[in-house]
Amino acid sequence: MGVAGGGSLLQNNLMETTILTLTVDDLIVRACDMFERTECEKVLYQVVGWRIEPRDNILWLLCHKGFEKVATHYMNCYPLLSDEEFFLDCIVKEREIFLKNALSDQFFDLDFMDDMKVINQILA
Repeated sequence: MGVAGGGSLLQNNLMETTILTLTVDDLIVRACDMFERTECEKVLYQVVGWRIEPRDNILWLLCHKGFEKVATHYMNCYPLLSDEEFFLDCIVKEREIFLKNALSDQFFDLDFMDDMKVINQILA
């Protein structure tokens, strides 16, 4: 059974409905935009606690948005995110809370510290 436009009622309703696909990264950004800091932190603990596979470095994103404590709490759930680039960013951006905890828990594999390029970037 069709309607006056040639398609079924179900087809017309589906065409009018836009489905938005969000990643966990998108949820973090939206939570930061929607809530004040204290409420946002609660939401982020919940969202990151779902342990959904992130598209990018979720720990970097949390630190970048100012939620180093949340990133620290979940860092051991994402060991593959402990790369050289993230380590250097933590040093350059002075992410003291995250860096102190990450180094204490040996989150970063510091084998790349033998690379003079890395040492020069740290000292620059």
